[in-house]
Amino acid sequence: MPIVAKNGNITIQVEVRKAMNINTGDELIFEIQDEKLFIRKKNSPFQKYIGYLKITNHSNVNNIIQDLRDDSQ
Repeated sequence: MPIVAKNGNITIQVEVRKAMNINTGDELIFEIQDEKLFIRKKNSPFQKYIGYLKITNHSNVNNIIQDLRDDSQ
């Protein structure tokens, strides 16, 4: 069971961190609803774009960006 340390830190058990994909440095959001505490991982606003660009060893980022711009016209 997690315990609040003197300095306010809370240790999150390994099983929970793995299940929630929480890593060192991740930001967490604490929410209180009806006297219950909910903790969730703050996602980056760019999270939905991860993996969008398929870059291979032969790809040049500038060429990919130019291709995307050409497709949008």
